[in-house]
Amino acid sequence: MTTPPALQAPGDKSSSRRHSLRASPGEPTLSIDPETATFITSGGRSEHMLVNCGDARLAVKVRCSDNNVYRVNPVYMFVEAGQCTSLMVTRLPGPPKVDKLVLHYVACAESEQSAKELFKPGISPDVLKLQLTCCNPEDVPSVRGSSKSTIHSSAASQANI
Repeated sequence: MTTPPALQAPGDKSSSRRHSLRASPGEPTLSIDPETATFITSGGRSEHMLVNCGDARLAVKVRCSDNNVYRVNPVYMFVEAGQCTSLMVTRLPGPPKVDKLVLHYVACAESEQSAKELFKPGISPDVLKLQLTCCNPEDVPSVRGSSKSTIHSSAASQANI
C-alpha cells in the first residue's frame, strides 16, 4: 500500500501519483490509494481512500466504464480539505476485462449540501482515474503472487458479499 501524499516525507516523489502536494495554492487536489483494483471473475470488493490534499472542500462524482458489473459506494461525496474518505468498489461476477473508474471533482463551498447538484452540464471538473482489472482465478498467482488454494478461499469469502 502506498502512503497518502499528505503523509509522505517532503521531497518523496512517488512516480505513480497523478496529483501532488505541490499544486498551486487554492487549486483542488485529490489522490486515491491504492491506485488500481484487481478482481477475479467471481467478483469481490476493493476499498480505496480518497485524500484531499488541497485547501478547499471537494465535491466528487464517481463514474464507471461498466455499470452492469461494478457498484460504487458512495457515487457522490464531499471530501473536506486535508481529510480523507473511503470509497468501496464492488464487482459482480462476470467475464475478465479491464475497466476504469473516473472520479470527477470540483472545489465547493462549505455551505453546499448536495454534491450531486454541483455536477450540472457545463462545468469542467478535474479528473482522477482508477484502473479496474479482472482476471480468471487461475491467473491470479502471477498477479498477486499467491497460491491457488489461498485465492480460491479468498474468492469464496468475497462471493459472500
